[in-house]
Amino acid sequence: MQNDDRVYFIGAGASKQDRFPLTNELKHGIAWSILKDPERFELLARHLDYLYNVHDAELEMGAEIWDDLRQRSDDKTAHTQVPDVTDLLSTLDWMIREQSSFGPGLQAGDSTKHSHTDELAAVRDLVVQALCVCLGNYNELSSASTTRDFIQLIRPNYSLITTNWDLLLDAARDQRFGSAPEDYGTTGNVVLEGHTAPPVRPAT
Repeated sequence: MQNDDRVYFIGAGASKQDRFPLTNELKHGIAWSILKDPERFELLARHLDYLYNVHDAELEMGAEIWDDLRQRSDDKTAHTQVPDVTDLLSTLDWMIREQSSFGPGLQAGDSTKHSHTDELAAVRDLVVQALCVCLGNYNELSSASTTRDFIQLIRPNYSLITTNWDLLLDAARDQRFGSAPEDYGTTGNVVLEGHTAPPVRPAT
């Protein structure tokens, strides 16, 4: 490529080295966000309760696992009813496209908890917001030495393509180049909420 332009492809799980979560661990972060701000995520909690039979006890279990991950405790594996993020978003996308809703998990005949089709876009939006909240409060960039060292190798003319969910690389890039945080497309104007990072000398 001309002018030494380079393209880096960063695969899913690349920042696990910095103890940031894998995709299959993000569901615990969603549970943590719901409990952190139940009023904000009430509609999402109601959807999970109706469609996946996720009750408060399941949310509390997931939030506890997330806290252990944040504190860099030994990785825990536990089964919860909270669906994986990819499954949750894929299901919501299908329901929105088809303007249809699945029946309740274990609440047949209870129409008061029905996931109305006109609420599905808002539910999906809240999933993204919940991810931004839990990841923004996950850890400081100062602890992410591998990601920080990698971003120091990047020049402004390089391109980065990432399939990561954790947004860690975005935060490191913004610190290095002084770019504005991304708006990840939620109606709540959410970026990486709660994220703190030390100042980094701008790239030259």
